[in-house]
Amino acid sequence: MDFTDDTLTTVLLVSDFVLFRQALAIAIAQEESCILISEAADMDDALRLIGTRKPDIVLLHLSGSAPQGMQRLKRILEADPDIAVIVLFDGIDDSLTRAALLGGAAGCLDCSVDVSHLIQGLHAAANGELALSKGIARLMAVMLGRANGSGDGRGVLGSPTPRELRVLELVSLGMTNRAIAKRLLLSESTVRAHVRAVSQKLGSQNRVQAVARAMSLGMIGSHVESDDHLALVD
Repeated sequence: MDFTDDTLTTVLLVSDFVLFRQALAIAIAQEESCILISEAADMDDALRLIGTRKPDIVLLHLSGSAPQGMQRLKRILEADPDIAVIVLFDGIDDSLTRAALLGGAAGCLDCSVDVSHLIQGLHAAANGELALSKGIARLMAVMLGRANGSGDGRGVLGSPTPRELRVLELVSLGMTNRAIAKRLLLSESTVRAHVRAVSQKLGSQNRVQAVARAMSLGMIGSHVESDDHLALVD
């Protein structure tokens, strides 16, 4: 689904922490382009609201153990595989970020972002783009650089072109379709076409899975020029 400036994005906020949840809900509610449909303090409430209210985005605040957090992400995506889940971390952690993205998250943000950048991330995820805060995007670059091609290549249906891989690499660093188009002097529709093509060739259902797949196969690495805008969040 492509969101325009006139389209409202519905958001479900899930967090165990009452004060944090209420403060963030107030901030999101002040944005005209978003409707915070509800808040959930636990997974039972979250799953019920996902089933009845059908939000565009679930903003999932995770703190504590990684296994518990990834289990929450898994339960949400099992309830609605098409929903976009942005994971909001208290800090930046490579293992948590990797687990969340490989687990199907539409993006990862840390609590250092301000509200305006959070809203940008919500709209990016609603448009099928990867939402990363700048710190996490830089971490992703390091993770990509460590990829050693240990994947076995099963499920790969074709060989991506250099341009398709370049686009996918910029996707992995949190750049929006618009930013990628500007960087590579392409139209946004061409960027979307490249993402669809490389996802199909890698046997992936969406761009997040395509990034993870290319990472595991060592197809993309962290050689983005220093003047690139690494993420949609400053």
